[in-house]
Amino acid sequence: MGVFSTRAPARPNPIMSSIIKVKSIAYKEGIIYTSFIDAEVNSPVLYIKPYYPMERVKECQVPNWCKNWPTWYEETIGFDWKDVINFK
Repeated sequence: MGVFSTRAPARPNPIMSSIIKVKSIAYKEGIIYTSFIDAEVNSPVLYIKPYYPMERVKECQVPNWCKNWPTWYEETIGFDWKDVINFK
């Protein structure tokens, strides 16, 4: 797992990757509404692409520091992120 695409505690840049559910899109205003996004308020979005299940990796490993995190997006509902991430 490379540090450029993860939520590693020490990354060489502030860019990260998140999977989000789109609630609606205001096309004229250029706004995408989501129920949650793992980002700072007013941070720029660099790239948006559709999620295809075939792109997931069947047998992947994660570092020990995040092994207790949810395995699937649906499992993140109700997960207490405050126990694992320092929200400022």
